[in-house]
Amino acid sequence: VLPTLAVCIANPATPGCSAVLPTLAVCIANPATPGCSAVLPTLAACTANPSTPGCEAVLPALAVCIANPSTPGCSAVLPTLAACIASPATPGCAVVLPSLSACIANPSTPGCAAVLPSLAVCIANPATPGCSAVLPSLAACIAEPTKPGCAAVLPTLAACIASPATPGCAAVLPSLAVCIANPSTQGCSAVLPTLAACIADPTKPGCAAVLPTLAVCSVSPTTPGCSAVLPTLAACIAEPTKPGCAAVLPTLAVCVANPAMPGCSAVLPTLAACVINPAAPGCALVLPTLATCIADPGRPGCTAVLPTLATCVANPTTAGCAAVLPTLSQCTAAPTMAGCSTVLPTLAQCTASPTLQGCTVVLPQADLCTANPTAALCQVISPNTNAVVQQVIVSTVNVINPGGTVVRPVTPADGPAATSPDQTADSKAADKKAEKKDDKKDVAATDKPGVKNEDAAKKMYCN
Repeated sequence: VLPTLAVCIANPATPGCSAVLPTLAVCIANPATPGCSAVLPTLAACTANPSTPGCEAVLPALAVCIANPSTPGCSAVLPTLAACIASPATPGCAVVLPSLSACIANPSTPGCAAVLPSLAVCIANPATPGCSAVLPSLAACIAEPTKPGCAAVLPTLAACIASPATPGCAAVLPSLAVCIANPSTQGCSAVLPTLAACIADPTKPGCAAVLPTLAVCSVSPTTPGCSAVLPTLAACIAEPTKPGCAAVLPTLAVCVANPAMPGCSAVLPTLAACVINPAAPGCALVLPTLATCIADPGRPGCTAVLPTLATCVANPTTAGCAAVLPTLSQCTAAPTMAGCSTVLPTLAQCTASPTLQGCTVVLPQADLCTANPTAALCQVISPNTNAVVQQVIVSTVNVINPGGTVVRPVTPADGPAATSPDQTADSKAADKKAEKKDDKKDVAATDKPGVKNEDAAKKMYCN
């Protein structure tokens, strides 16, 4: 007698139950058939070993597990995480792998590698969902711009050139040092300060690469930015040799045409330089005029304008010599003063006209001629009166001695030594007698008609 189905369900190993219970094939096809619960493997056995025969009728279907992964037995139905990581497209992996949002929130969650897009996909299209968890952060890329994926994270060079303040541009644009060394490097236009900023503040970092060089500005001062490169006019006036001042200061030609132009004081030669070299360009404007120097010879610079003393001595009519040569009164006071030889009258002029102004220092002094009448030029100031005196004496003697007695006049050559004291006394007595006789004769002769008046001869006699 066969056991009942209930007995066999309770104890499938009871003898004869194999004929009572449905077959495994029947139960796999229709697990709800009465008695199949005793024929099919248990859910636990199938969960532990899903390949056990009949488990396909015990375990939930894949669709059930996909819809509700928490259904008992689904762990044995759904693919493993490893299988899904290896092949995320395997049916059921969608419920096995973590969600994209979970991976974006925590990219290190197991299985996210199969969920998130690849780095290559994100580099090619950074907007792909999940790339924010795949690509490195902006901060990481700023710190290490060469990090894989940073090319998709950092802004482009073009974007940074257009808007250098964009986050991440500091890692994209070249450094200031690179741009200073090579301003033509791509992107440096956004790194270096603008020309306007450098003109306003030439000390700003990077302006040396933006502003034109001093050499360029010296050749072409109107080049934009040169106003910040060249020294100021005030600096050049203070120090004309300062580099770049040649392009700032007016030219010598301009200053010669318009000496009052700002900066010309530093361009025109100094008075000291013009005194040394009066022919230097521009000195005609620096030195005083000849008319000024004639009026005021002591004025600074007049030594280079007025003719030299040597020139005036050689040619006193040269313009300006009146202010160079000493005056006649100065030469009269100090005849040996330099230049007086030209101012004083010549010896010939004084010989012809001894009363000419200045001749008093040209001709010998009167006391010299009194002591030595024969000295040179003494004839000019004291003509020799010997002959006249001798003639007067002879005429007088002839008047006194009409009888013809010869009386030799005393000449200066005889001197005091030629006459003795007695002779001198006799001579004086004779002179007195002769004088009395002469007076009587003169009266008588004057009274007589027809007698020549000898009064002229008498008056010429020197007692």
